[in-house]
Amino acid sequence: MSHNSIVVAGKSADSNGNITLNLSDLSSTPATGQILNYDGSNWGSGDVSWVSSNERGLHSTNGFSSVTGQFAMVLDNTGQPAGQQRFVYWHKNTSYQFTNYVPNSNNDVDIIDYYAGGPTYVFYKVRINNAGLYRLFFKFALHHIYGTDSSSAEYQWSNGDNSIKYGPRVRCKKPNLNQAPCIGYINASGGEEIGLYKHALYNTPYQPLGLMQEYLMIIEKLE
Repeated sequence: MSHNSIVVAGKSADSNGNITLNLSDLSSTPATGQILNYDGSNWGSGDVSWVSSNERGLHSTNGFSSVTGQFAMVLDNTGQPAGQQRFVYWHKNTSYQFTNYVPNSNNDVDIIDYYAGGPTYVFYKVRINNAGLYRLFFKFALHHIYGTDSSSAEYQWSNGDNSIKYGPRVRCKKPNLNQAPCIGYINASGGEEIGLYKHALYNTPYQPLGLMQEYLMIIEKLE
């Protein structure tokens, strides 16, 4: 029969015309930590070195020699307004490495201070002023000294009570470990207030570098 002439990775079709392939049929045997990779001709195992270069934690530590405070992260920060106490807070300090980038915003986005009506160096949420589709990007790393390599914080772009979610959960870790940025999308009508909702804390994570670690936030209006 015609199906008997079909061979894939050394496997022939059965009487129903089906060919069953398993990971053991790969052209190479994967090692621990490798991924499935296509080389242009065959599927096989491959290294994930690209993950290290693109998803590494933030590293800059210039100017932190005098920063010694230990601040363990908490799920509910009672200093923030009710209904938004699980939002991650981050810090602005122009003499350090804080980066906040809202390209071509035209007042589309406001970054909201921790304490309303007074000077502060703490942010905790984003207000979308105008309708449109926005891409939300945020990345930071836990304190590089305090905590352990097993410490992490799980967070997600959402509204204050996490009833509306704008992207997947991710885990923030120490800067020597690979980690993904927290990315989300919001099709805003205008007036939404969103932040990084803390779902869980593992093995006592600490606020980044005594409150002064490098952060990167990028909010882009796509349309």
